[in-house]
Amino acid sequence: MRSGAGIALGAVGALAALGFWATRSGAEIGRPGAGMVVVKPLERRVLLLRRGPTDPWRPGWWNLPGGGIEPEETPLEGARRETLEEAGLRVGRAKQVHKILGPGWSFCVFATTDWSGDVQIDFESDDFAWVTAEEARSYPTLPGVQAAIEKALRSV
Repeated sequence: MRSGAGIALGAVGALAALGFWATRSGAEIGRPGAGMVVVKPLERRVLLLRRGPTDPWRPGWWNLPGGGIEPEETPLEGARRETLEEAGLRVGRAKQVHKILGPGWSFCVFATTDWSGDVQIDFESDDFAWVTAEEARSYPTLPGVQAAIEKALRSV
C-alpha cells in the first residue's frame, strides 16, 4: 500500500510525464495551467526559457512561458499573464493549439504571432533562446514542449 506522500509524489511524476509543469509544493496539483508558444513568423522561431539552477523541478531544462491559472482567469488570460511575467512580452491574438489532460488537471497551450516587447526573463529562468522546431529537438525540453511547438508552427 502506498502512503499519502507516495501518492502525491506519484501524481507529481504523472504530471511531469504528461505535461509541462509540476508543483513545487504539492499544493498546485489539480490547478489548471496554460502556456504560450510565442512565434517569430518570418523566421519560424519560437521562444524557449531555461529554468533557473535553483528550480526544484528540472533546473536547466527548457520550457515555454506558462504556469498555473488564477481562479478568475480563463486559460488564455493565464497564458498571456504568464508570458508577460516570465518573458516580458505582451500577447494579443492567440489560439489554442494543444491541451494536455491529467487526472483532475489540464494544461492548455496557445500559439501567437501577435506579440510585442523585448524578452526580459524573470527570476524563474536564467536564459532564453529563439529556436526553430528542429533546433528545439536538441534542447532538453520539458515533456510536451516539442509537440506543442510543432502543433503551433503548423497552425500559424
